[in-house]
Amino acid sequence: MARIVNNVFPSPGSGSAALGFSFPLSGNAVFNPTFTTQEVIRTNLINWLLTNKGERVMRPNFGANLRDFIGEGINEGTNVGIEDRIRDNISSNFPSVEVKNVSFSNEQDRNTINLFITYLIRNIGIEDQINIELQ
Repeated sequence: MARIVNNVFPSPGSGSAALGFSFPLSGNAVFNPTFTTQEVIRTNLINWLLTNKGERVMRPNFGANLRDFIGEGINEGTNVGIEDRIRDNISSNFPSVEVKNVSFSNEQDRNTINLFITYLIRNIGIEDQINIELQ
C-alpha cells in the first residue's frame, strides 16, 4: 500500500539525523555524515564546483566546468571568466544561495588558481566560505 510521506525541512541545528554526506569519502564507514543545512549546502557546492558538465550520469548539465580555465593563462581575464561562470550558475542551480564575494589568490609560478567564494544561505541566514584550488 502506498502512503504519502511528509516533506521535512530540518532546522539548522537539529542534528538529530544525517541529512547527507561530505567529502572526502574517508569516514569511519566511508561516508562522513552531515547534520546541518549549512554542511549539506557547502558539500553540494564543492561537489558542483569540482564537477565538469557531462561527468554526472543522467545529469549532463551538472557542474561548473572550472577545469576549462586550467590551461589558460592566469590573469585578470581568467578571474573574471571564473567569477562570471560561478555567479551565473550558482544562482540558477542553487536558488537558496546568494554569492556575496568571489576573490582570488592565484600563484602564477605554480600555475594554480585559488578562489574563495563567500556566500549566504538565504533561508537560514548563515554566511559561509569555500576555498577551491585548481591546478
